[in-house]
Amino acid sequence: MKPECYGEMYPSAAVTYRNTDVRGKVFGYRLVSRGLGIQERNVSVDKAQWETCRGCAEFDGCFALSLGKLALEQAVAAR
Repeated sequence: MKPECYGEMYPSAAVTYRNTDVRGKVFGYRLVSRGLGIQERNVSVDKAQWETCRGCAEFDGCFALSLGKLALEQAVAAR
């Protein structure tokens, strides 16, 4: 049985939020906006969680699924 977090290393890229921390299990981002446009883009990595994930028996498949979901969301958003 797969863990509940399987495939959730990255946050969804389908919807972007401004001035809010958006997190996946390991990776996250924050788009800083002060008026029109985005002035800063910050990404984050929870290194302790990354090490926990690396120790999981399901890591390879989870990482592949996480990247696949991210790529598909980006491709759909570009249309």
